[in-house]
Amino acid sequence: MPLHFLSKSDENAIAVVYEHPQAGVWCDIVCRYQDGRSFTISNARMGGGLERQPGHDMVRAPGLTPAALHLRFQRERASGAMVNVPPAEIPQFFTRAYEEETAWRKAKGLSRAEVKAAAFEKSA
Repeated sequence: MPLHFLSKSDENAIAVVYEHPQAGVWCDIVCRYQDGRSFTISNARMGGGLERQPGHDMVRAPGLTPAALHLRFQRERASGAMVNVPPAEIPQFFTRAYEEETAWRKAKGLSRAEVKAAAFEKSA
């Protein structure tokens, strides 16, 4: 699945644009705090059925344009000291975050409710 990364260093924000052959194109905008927390806003149509890792808040806003998503990101993310990721380090940053979430999810396991919610989720 092709990924495209964009950064806005003065906001400590990273945008990830995903291109999936069946699910389509969507965008996440994320920031990471120095205490390990993160905030993500996504315009993905699907993906809300799974529980989120504590301290890693996500807002789902299906259908928002990237510009509207960015405005909402600026308005809704919590204040606090954030990590500034240099553009050259974004792919490694993304990979580490994915590995951390995957390890957490494997250790936690999936609940019956999560499986059911993900299975019955409909694409828009």
